[in-house]
Amino acid sequence: MKLLPLFLALLLLFTSCGIDVSSLVPNTEPETEVTSVVEKETETLAIVSQARPNQTFGVGYVRDGILDPFQPVYQMNYDLTNLLYDRLFMIGPDGSPIYALCDTITTEDSITYTLTIHNDAFFHNGTRLTPQDVVYSLDRAQKSSLYSQSLSVISYAQYDNGANTITIKLKHALGSLPALLTFPIVSSAGGVDYEYHNYALLGSGRYYIDVEVLEETEYTYLQSYENWYGDAGQKSAVPRIDLFTVSDKDDLVHRYFNSDIDILSLSSAENENPVLHGDAEKRILSGNHLTYIGFNTSLQSFSTPESRLAIFHLVDKAEIAALLGGEEECLPVDYPIRSESRSSTFLTEPLIADPEKVTSLLRKGGFADTRGNNDLEFRSSSFTLTLLACSDSYDGVTVANYLKEKLESVNFAVELKLYTYENYVDCLDKGEYNLYVGMTNPAPNYDYEYLIDYGDTFAALQSRVNNRPSAGKTAGVSEDVRSAIADIQALKTYDPLYSLELAEHIQSLFDEHMPFVPLCFDTTTVYLRGNFASGVECSTQDIFYNIERWQNPK
Repeated sequence: MKLLPLFLALLLLFTSCGIDVSSLVPNTEPETEVTSVVEKETETLAIVSQARPNQTFGVGYVRDGILDPFQPVYQMNYDLTNLLYDRLFMIGPDGSPIYALCDTITTEDSITYTLTIHNDAFFHNGTRLTPQDVVYSLDRAQKSSLYSQSLSVISYAQYDNGANTITIKLKHALGSLPALLTFPIVSSAGGVDYEYHNYALLGSGRYYIDVEVLEETEYTYLQSYENWYGDAGQKSAVPRIDLFTVSDKDDLVHRYFNSDIDILSLSSAENENPVLHGDAEKRILSGNHLTYIGFNTSLQSFSTPESRLAIFHLVDKAEIAALLGGEEECLPVDYPIRSESRSSTFLTEPLIADPEKVTSLLRKGGFADTRGNNDLEFRSSSFTLTLLACSDSYDGVTVANYLKEKLESVNFAVELKLYTYENYVDCLDKGEYNLYVGMTNPAPNYDYEYLIDYGDTFAALQSRVNNRPSAGKTAGVSEDVRSAIADIQALKTYDPLYSLELAEHIQSLFDEHMPFVPLCFDTTTVYLRGNFASGVECSTQDIFYNIERWQNPK
């Protein structure tokens, strides 16, 4: 059974949630100046009781998990937050941001943005959703481990209730802001005058939590919200969703077999997916966790693009994905964009290894085998490559052993260090490695800007884990990489011929400056009760993406 990738020890603080990995990136909160509109926050957690079996459409829920959308503990509870809370933008099945509560977004310099908020959105207690609520929610999201890193680019936000707008100022130019504005919107007034006392926080989503009492037994369910802005007066295809409490994954699967639960999502990053039999539809989506090889660019051995490119061409991404479970669990990638992004079609570097390129690039990077079959030397001196991985990660160890074998095939002398989480982070912090195997959950803007931006990402973890200052040994990257990121976003609008030319430029920039080699994404498998509904679409962000348009639900 796989462990949650990257760093098990820290993730155990968040139980078994596969979505909170964004807490493992540098915290830039001191630089943030987001306007807070309410000082006191109401924290009323949900009271969840049993659901009535086989009555309506059912979903799973962990009773002891927090329903606060800024700190959900379990994946299935996070899935529910997409039903309970609206966002400024949603992420569609193809990875593109879709307008939601935001009606328009404009900018002249890609630094200061003005957003117009939908005028007819109401919270579940009947109060109107305002720009003030949006800025309040942004403030909360930036303080949340789930959203803090992806929103760290925002330095300031203010609202204008009269004009129904908010203004957002960024720390630097960014063309993909809509894809970051997917945090949940909650009321800045907390739970004041909200009759549904069992609701975690007051939202405006497609559903709200309610309870009915039959024969002295409480049953908790989600009721469709008649005043939801997106329904346009149409009745929801799924008016009621029963919540079934589960204790663990086995209980969840049992409920599914029992026909209580009609849809469930399981990430390969959590552990191995179960084998489900019977009348069920299975969909595999690109997941959120990226496995990659990182370089210590502060050391001369991998400070040049040639030596890093040699490693890029040494590995076969498809081979690694197959080792980690094949297409059922991993999807190989080349450049730091998701496979479902429309931009990915323009970046077509082969996935397979290229031994001839490896040898040539190593020589250009200063490596040479000057004594026949002896180990490679670096600039005429003996060299042992230190490869680091976290022993708590099944994927990390598997990739590290594969990489060690590949490195030795081109005559590297390799010292493989497998450390438990805290020692792994400490070793990264001290710079005691040449290469490391990492796994992270990037921000949902499909270009991994934050990972490129923070070459010392894992060095900065040291202060978060052991409460002592981080040295930050590894190097950052040049401004050319920012240019490449902007070009990736531009691929969505340029004509195909120019896009191909632009893609070559992007590849060149990443070849020269990228401080990591992306390997593969995990996958999320969504299981649908067979024939219970038609017209179902799922996105990596929301398995209920178009629930209001489902047809013929049970």
